[in-house]
Amino acid sequence: MNIQTKKLLLQFDEYDYYEFPKNFDEKDIESRARKVFSEILTIESEIYFEDWVHNQDASFGLAIILKKYQKTEGQNIYQPTILFSNFGNLVTFTMKESLPEKLINKILNALKTNKFKYIDDNELDSPYDGSMQGNETFQTWWDRYFEWL
Repeated sequence: MNIQTKKLLLQFDEYDYYEFPKNFDEKDIESRARKVFSEILTIESEIYFEDWVHNQDASFGLAIILKKYQKTEGQNIYQPTILFSNFGNLVTFTMKESLPEKLINKILNALKTNKFKYIDDNELDSPYDGSMQGNETFQTWWDRYFEWL
């Protein structure tokens, strides 16, 4: 994992806070995430916004589904998804390799404009070694910030 990414992840790793950090501002993050959604909607129409009801008991609460680029393998459906962590304005997205470069650039610009910090999902697959190290809930940094608990 990149040292700068590690510093960023550690910065928001609050001991004993699983789903939400201290001083969590739900309205602010949702407002900015909806702005990202609106910006992406200018070039991509087949997208959906998932709010708090869809992602309960998780370290993330909001998501944007990019349905047009979904893949089906047997009975399984995989959808590229932008995930908004409840911690530190961190954001990642899955299946980036299946998205056109123009869309990736639009997503990254919209995230930056709305004060989110993008973390590549490949870096999040690193073993968790933060403030709650040894806690079986978190095996990787992905689990810490972008997973149902």
